[in-house]
Amino acid sequence: MVVTLTTASKNWLAINAGVGNCFSPVGVAYTDPEGIPHVESTNRVVNAFYTAHQLGLDTAIIIANTNYIGFTAINNNTDLDMDDITWAYNSAGHPGSTLPQYCAPPPHFIPTELLVNNACAPDPCTVDATITWMNDGALIGSLIPGVVVDSGAPVTLPSVQLAAGASTTRTFTISGLTMVGNTHTVCTYGQSLGVSPLCQNVTVFDTVDICNWIISVGGWDAITAYHIMLLVDGYLGLIDLGYTVRMQDILGAIAYYLGFLGSGDTFTGCVFTPP
Repeated sequence: MVVTLTTASKNWLAINAGVGNCFSPVGVAYTDPEGIPHVESTNRVVNAFYTAHQLGLDTAIIIANTNYIGFTAINNNTDLDMDDITWAYNSAGHPGSTLPQYCAPPPHFIPTELLVNNACAPDPCTVDATITWMNDGALIGSLIPGVVVDSGAPVTLPSVQLAAGASTTRTFTISGLTMVGNTHTVCTYGQSLGVSPLCQNVTVFDTVDICNWIISVGGWDAITAYHIMLLVDGYLGLIDLGYTVRMQDILGAIAYYLGFLGSGDTFTGCVFTPP
């Protein structure tokens, strides 16, 4: 059996041509290629799409305001085959079916990005954590975005409806981080059961200097051109980086950017180690 139905088209059928987001042997309302209404099964809908194409009726609406052209677009622009009808029948829960009933996967939330400075000062200090979640399930669902610090109670924001394949980003302000030299752990919250959170450590310093600032942006080997631009603006007094930027800080950052660790340390006075 050669089944051309993709995961996307199977999920579409479960949602739009099924019952309760599952393929169904009964209760599915559609119209055949000649526009005659029926209430039958998911596999009969697949049959209607297939037959419409065989009759040259690709523009006939079958279900959910969708014709054969629209359905094949969902199906990775691949034409249906008779094997697809058989597969849909066996996946629709008919008596004697040879396959499990197919259902669209429920909402499934995964954190895809956690951005937080990994150092802050003075004690106590405040950092912003920006988190992005994605729904990689097939159905819309309600996400409660949140963050957890040091395994404490989650801090959450109002829930958001997240469509299949959609992402959302929220920023949390975390204050009151204390104890100089202590490392706090910031983790994502709201991911689905069984999904590991993204976590990042934040170290508290008593003062900010070029060394701690470099640590806060990810370390000497994480310096980017944009970080050097920030140092330039800080040196010119156009922005506040939390400490007084010196020219040697800029020269040191340029050396780090170019991969010259020793020269960078000479300019900045920091002592970093090779990766």
